[in-house]
Amino acid sequence: MIFYSHWLDFIGKIFSLVAYSLILIYSGISDHIKEYLINSPNPKFFFFIFIGVFAIPVYLYFHRPVVDVFITKLYARLQFGVTASWDESKLLRNLFCLNRKMQWLPMKHVLSLPKEQRLKVLLEEAGK
Repeated sequence: MIFYSHWLDFIGKIFSLVAYSLILIYSGISDHIKEYLINSPNPKFFFFIFIGVFAIPVYLYFHRPVVDVFITKLYARLQFGVTASWDESKLLRNLFCLNRKMQWLPMKHVLSLPKEQRLKVLLEEAGK
């Protein structure tokens, strides 16, 4: 199951999964994983270790700091009509990506503001 906050977040997560899968396949790592799974006395344990050692760090070091920020930058541009820098997008990520409670803030009230004020209000909301 994939949890996402908006359609661009969903696309970003699918992109990360496909990119990660392609890296595993074309680098030959998947062949090594298959070999270890076949020869392992406890394949479920090996799979659990693989997820903990490879998959979670890739999510934390690639998806969150790169893909989520890029998706946030696109979302701010398409949804609110504002151009946010990379650093501003890092702050806005807290608004537009799911938090630990699986909630996100759509910030629809910002759309009623003039475009010149939207980025400032979004950054203020992100700083709270």
